[in-house]
Amino acid sequence: MLKMPTRPAIALLATVFIALSPLQAAAEQASGKGVVQTIGAHRVTIPAPAGFQDPTGLAPSVERLILQLVPPTNRQLAAFIEPSDIALSAAGKAVPLRRYFIAQTLRASEGKELSPSRFAEIKAAVEKEQQKSFDSVVSQVQSQFDTKAGDMGKAVGSKSLDLKLGEVRPVGTFANTATSYSFGFLMNIAANAGQGKTERTLAVGTTFILVKDKLLYLYVYSQYQGMADVDWVRNASRDWAAAVQREN
Repeated sequence: MLKMPTRPAIALLATVFIALSPLQAAAEQASGKGVVQTIGAHRVTIPAPAGFQDPTGLAPSVERLILQLVPPTNRQLAAFIEPSDIALSAAGKAVPLRRYFIAQTLRASEGKELSPSRFAEIKAAVEKEQQKSFDSVVSQVQSQFDTKAGDMGKAVGSKSLDLKLGEVRPVGTFANTATSYSFGFLMNIAANAGQGKTERTLAVGTTFILVKDKLLYLYVYSQYQGMADVDWVRNASRDWAAAVQREN
């Protein structure tokens, strides 16, 4: 039986590493504005959400950063950011990444077929675990932050980069279907790249989805200023998961 790592840990690792990692060489451009990836023996299409764009080759500052930031358990499938962020990166300016989307898969599962019954077990475990304390996961992620600080600093042109995690607050289940499970949380992050400390809160949607008997993770991010941002993440998570299933 495929042993799955802690689900909240996967979600948090992808989130707090800014969750943009380099698209793999095997990726192809879809006929629309999405990306096609091969997972095991299957070709899977990841459509671009409306109003967002694949940054590959277009956003150099983002790409330099994301080279350092993929969780080792996962493989990146696609990333989509706002066109305004691509324009800022191309102009050599700071990129706010106010909202963005990430698709990944679990490396250990790529060569295996995931049955609906096994996916139902994973959903049940996710639902149970996301109600527990995130304290131990935050400690794990903070340790990886500390280890990668030097490389991440170089990626953003800084001699040092200090990242600190704060409180993580679950905001509940977004959707629960036979082939997907989605939940959300808020997380505080403080960063210092040698030019003063900045803090932000992210609203995050995490969806586990079964596509062609493969397990995919869909992450939706928004800077948080109020519950309207949680609502946006909830709706965007549902819409993107539905689009992924339609395309495949």
